[in-house]
Amino acid sequence: MLPQQQDLNRPARLDAQWASLPTPLRQSLTLASTGWRHLARTGALCLELARAEEEGAERHRLLALAAELLLWAWGENPLHGPLAAQILSAPDLPLAAASRAALRAVAAQWRIPAEAEGGLAYFERLAARRDTDRLADFLAGQVRKAPDALFWREKALALALFAGEAQAEACAGLNAAAVLGLEAGGGAALAPVG
Repeated sequence: MLPQQQDLNRPARLDAQWASLPTPLRQSLTLASTGWRHLARTGALCLELARAEEEGAERHRLLALAAELLLWAWGENPLHGPLAAQILSAPDLPLAAASRAALRAVAAQWRIPAEAEGGLAYFERLAARRDTDRLADFLAGQVRKAPDALFWREKALALALFAGEAQAEACAGLNAAAVLGLEAGGGAALAPVG
C-alpha cells in the first residue's frame, strides 16, 4: 500500500478536524454548542464562510457543516417557522428532501396571529407579568382553537419546558394541549413526510 493510500484509509483525527475549521467558526463553537439562537448564528456564520470559498472541497465541507448546524438549531426549536424559512432561503445548503419538506411544512404553518384574531396582546401582557397559570390556560385554549397554528403550539411547548416540574399542576392542561392531536397524526404541518 502506498503512503498516500494509507493516509486515506486512516480515520481523520478529531483535533485535526477542529484545527482545520476557520477561526471565527471555532470561536463561536467554543462559546457553546447548544441553544437554537446560538446554533443558528453559528450556522449562518459557517454558511457565510462557505460562500466566501472558491468552488471545491473546502466549500462543500463548510456547506455541509452549515446545514448540520442549522438543522441542529432547528432541532432545538422545531416548531419555529422563521428559522425553518431562514434555512430554506439558502438553496445552496445540502439538505435531504425529507428535511426540506419538513422545513417547508413548518414555515407554512407558522405565522403570527393577525390582530383581528386577538390574543397576541393578551399573551404579551401575561408573558411580561410571568403569570404562568394564566399563560398556561390561555395557550391551551389557543392550541385547542387552532391546532394547526404552530405559533401558539410553539409558545405552549416553550412555556411547558420553562415551567417544568415546579409548576406542573398549572401546566398539566398546557402539556396535554401542546401535543393535542399529534399522536393521531393531527396537525397538517406535523404530518409524516412521505
